[in-house]
Amino acid sequence: MTTPLAADAPAEQPTAAARSHGATPGPSTIEVRAQDGARLLMRRYPGPGPSVLLLHGLAATSAIVDFPGRSLARWLAEQGFDVFVPEMRGHGQSEWPTQSWGMRDYLTQDLPAIFDAICATSGRDELHWVGHSMGGILLMCHAIFCPDPRLQSGLSIGSALTLCHGPSFYRRYIPLRPLFESWLRRVPIGLFYRVIAPLLGRGLLSRLERATVWPANLEGEHIRALHRLGFCDAPVKLLLDLVTSFEETGLSIGATADAPAFHFWQERHRLKLPLRMFAASRDFNVPADSVIATAQALNNERRLTVFGKASGCQEEYGHCDLVVGRHAETEVWPHIRDWLGGGFRQELPPTDQSH
Repeated sequence: MTTPLAADAPAEQPTAAARSHGATPGPSTIEVRAQDGARLLMRRYPGPGPSVLLLHGLAATSAIVDFPGRSLARWLAEQGFDVFVPEMRGHGQSEWPTQSWGMRDYLTQDLPAIFDAICATSGRDELHWVGHSMGGILLMCHAIFCPDPRLQSGLSIGSALTLCHGPSFYRRYIPLRPLFESWLRRVPIGLFYRVIAPLLGRGLLSRLERATVWPANLEGEHIRALHRLGFCDAPVKLLLDLVTSFEETGLSIGATADAPAFHFWQERHRLKLPLRMFAASRDFNVPADSVIATAQALNNERRLTVFGKASGCQEEYGHCDLVVGRHAETEVWPHIRDWLGGGFRQELPPTDQSH
């Protein structure tokens, strides 16, 4: 399924005054303490418009959404939005706690503190959420598991609640699950990408690059910078939570001493938040088919766009290209602006029953 690249109009844009403030000021840094005391860092690009939480993905730093020279965070601030870019525990400059953690910790420990910090800093009691990859998965899980009335809308970029559809690079590692459970606490994804970064973007390892990008849609030097700056290690407990996406029952989190297991896929009917969804035509991390299946299960197909040549783009898109691709600023980012600027208020068109 591919939705043509039409604007999310009629959207209410930030005012001309909001957009005319010139060069975006450098970000300020905010220290956030999670509910359990973990130290999180968050950057703010201030703007007069609505507050936006811009969240990175799995084993990723905020550099993907705040990429040097091609920063979605800075661009949104230039459009007048008040942009907040946190790094979850174990990511980027935030603390790596001594105890391992998973999805439940993000939902119950990190995100409530981040919401509180954004509202306290901005002086507003409303915000919007744009999440890439796991950042969008967390968005959907949050809206299902622990919805917060302060959240007005969400936009997911390359995110799904099931990975049972389409080819995913990570499916091949499922047989290694017993090894991870028995021997590892931390998977050195960031270290691996930093080591191989100098070899990337040169046509030598294009099959490997396709796990994160579609090589034709990102300049070679940017592919190297992305893998040098944009990734970090991941705790096994978190990976084991996310691997449930490959099961027929969909994404879930296990029981703890204090709480029962929770199946996000089975409880997806709880998601009531206005949600825009983006997928990439050549995403071998979170395949477009899995994003489509998620949109269908949420009855949200009319708010889904698959970016690629079939929808009028100049090039196909991979997993990270949706944020940092060479054409993202003109082909993808304006749709984010339009949604945040008021497109989320538009009524969902009726579903085509003949589909």
